[in-house]
Amino acid sequence: MNRAAFLRRSAGVMAVASIAPLSERARASELVEYALTAAPLTFAPAPGIAFPALAYNGRVPGPLLRVVHGQRVRVLYRNLTAVATTVHWHGMVLPNAMDGVPDVTQAPVPHGGSFLYEFAPEPSGTRWYHDHGMMLGAVRGLFGMFVVDDPSEPRADREFALVFHDVPDMRSVRAAMAGSSSAPMIDPAGSPEMAEMVPDDRMGDEVSYRAHCINGESYPATQSLTVNVGERVRLRILNANPTQTRYVRLAGHRLTVTHGDGNPLERPVDVDALRIGVAERYDAWFEVTKPGAWLLQGISSDPLAFEQAVVVRTPGMENASPQSSSQ
Repeated sequence: MNRAAFLRRSAGVMAVASIAPLSERARASELVEYALTAAPLTFAPAPGIAFPALAYNGRVPGPLLRVVHGQRVRVLYRNLTAVATTVHWHGMVLPNAMDGVPDVTQAPVPHGGSFLYEFAPEPSGTRWYHDHGMMLGAVRGLFGMFVVDDPSEPRADREFALVFHDVPDMRSVRAAMAGSSSAPMIDPAGSPEMAEMVPDDRMGDEVSYRAHCINGESYPATQSLTVNVGERVRLRILNANPTQTRYVRLAGHRLTVTHGDGNPLERPVDVDALRIGVAERYDAWFEVTKPGAWLLQGISSDPLAFEQAVVVRTPGMENASPQSSSQ
């Protein structure tokens, strides 16, 4: 099976966060091909949740797309959502006709229609893609991570892609769009967002969420990340929430941030908690210095915030209670 055929068949399972090193053959390819199909999906990441989502290739989030800087990518997009959609390639420099803005750079793709995107992704880094139509497709699940590997960067011993996203209450979405939402802010106590508020303050544009997820699952169903003592681990993190900042902490560790929105920082920054705004991406590293199990989790005042977590563990710690951070 050639690489293009393999990618057409395998681009789908985002719940597996590990990013394996590319083979030399894959790195040498000039063209990488993917197929994306957007269609309705009943999304059930947590007990009692059956959300009428829209999904790429039957998953929320959509498949992890990946190329090496300098390769071209060809994406055959098919729309089965019953509304007109496009795909926008967020954070990339590319030909205007490929940018995926409806009625500006291309005609929207109608239900049953298709569109062929082809370009050389620029620059390298952690990017993402999402619907850019006016029918709330990205809110309902049409998004995914896109990694453009830089061959000149140091390689991690282990690398993971983590998409933080949430299941919205669509009634509150519509209310927020009208400026009449009563949903509260849920940023953690002491955050800049909460420091500017007064008790019982309401912005009118907040959205309430029914579940919180990482890579399509809610804790404790999220898949654990297995690491070994002595490894340097790279996390590529995307906040796909359309309205809320995410605070992310790995219990027992500081994170070394090297990239913001896919672009290298002038110098790395060490943080106890990573603040990730709407649509932002950060690359953060940590070193595994001892055996254990730790929660990588979103921090907020939402009672359901515990759902947005994954266990990072070393072999032999499968049954250990993971160390956690306070909300």
